[in-house]
Amino acid sequence: VKSVEDSLWPLMTAKIFASPFMKVDVYPIDGNHEYIGNPQAPVDYSAINPHWKMEARDYTFVKKIDSTTSVRFVMIDTSPFVERYENDPKYHSVKLQDWRKTVAFLDSVLRVSHEEWKIVVGHHPIYTSDFGQGNTYRLIKYVDPLLRKYKVDLYFSGHIHKFEHVHRDGMDYFTTTNGGAKPRIATPWFYTRFVKKTLGFTVCSVTDDKFSIFFVDKSGNVVYTYHRIKSTK
Repeated sequence: VKSVEDSLWPLMTAKIFASPFMKVDVYPIDGNHEYIGNPQAPVDYSAINPHWKMEARDYTFVKKIDSTTSVRFVMIDTSPFVERYENDPKYHSVKLQDWRKTVAFLDSVLRVSHEEWKIVVGHHPIYTSDFGQGNTYRLIKYVDPLLRKYKVDLYFSGHIHKFEHVHRDGMDYFTTTNGGAKPRIATPWFYTRFVKKTLGFTVCSVTDDKFSIFFVDKSGNVVYTYHRIKSTK
């Protein structure tokens, strides 16, 4: 999209918000395709649609689960971390966004976060078995240490068009596919717990001591389930 007036907006959001069962808030993040257009436009669109909750390129919010349990979500803009975009004319605006500011933002939020669950979401995976599009080395060097330092529970990403769960040194990384992209090859590597070439969605359920992740394919079948257990003692 080029602006909030772009004709693509009705096409993108009509099916999301048209259903009476979908009057929910959506918390988007920029991906590499947004940088082909105007990556600020999805932020500005928040002033147009009250259910579209993207207050900045990097932002955070908290969801309360019960009287004693909350989840801290930190949404980060990962395209500026991908070095090859810097020399690709298609992503010319990526150079205007300083990835170091994202690192500083993430550190400032997590440093004071006391929620029971901490979740970080970025478009690009930190680790994945897809070595063509996969491991993002600036994220590995600058973001992953913060996830571990502040005991983040899960990192969610997309971009690779497949389901994958990578578990590395106690940290869980989930790459989630979606319902409208061509699925890519899925080959496991040493740290892969699960990988599958398919379209679908990821559904999560959370309690005070268990965060459950369900990979659901395009036919509605649960193809993978994982529970991250947190000690409440």
